[in-house]
Amino acid sequence: MAKIDEYDAIEKVIKQYIEGAAKGDIKLLAPIFDEKARLFGEGPPKGKRYDLDRDAYFKDQAAMPLDPPPGGKYRARLVSVQQIGPSAIAIVEEDGCWGPQNVSFVDIFSMSKIGDQWKIVNKTYTWTGGGD
Repeated sequence: MAKIDEYDAIEKVIKQYIEGAAKGDIKLLAPIFDEKARLFGEGPPKGKRYDLDRDAYFKDQAAMPLDPPPGGKYRARLVSVQQIGPSAIAIVEEDGCWGPQNVSFVDIFSMSKIGDQWKIVNKTYTWTGGGD
């Protein structure tokens, strides 16, 4: 279990991710991702595999925000945080992405405390269906 101060710092990074991903706002996402961070996952569509570096991921996120205007359907929540020293795993559930299709994702963030800041070093996700 994460110490309270560390949990709060990790939660702050995840909240910034949620806001940035919803809007496709790279200015919000860039400071919380390590420069060498990667994204791995499958879908949508089913069977399409993603293995992207940070910049390619940002380009995709800007082109397809999870809650594009007029918005209002996207919801995300921090489900758990496990921390051991300067490493942590945060799990986030997202749903309502891209409108009424109810596309849902479970994101697993590998995080490291670099200097005095928590950074996302890897995002792995599972797409649970919808909007195919």
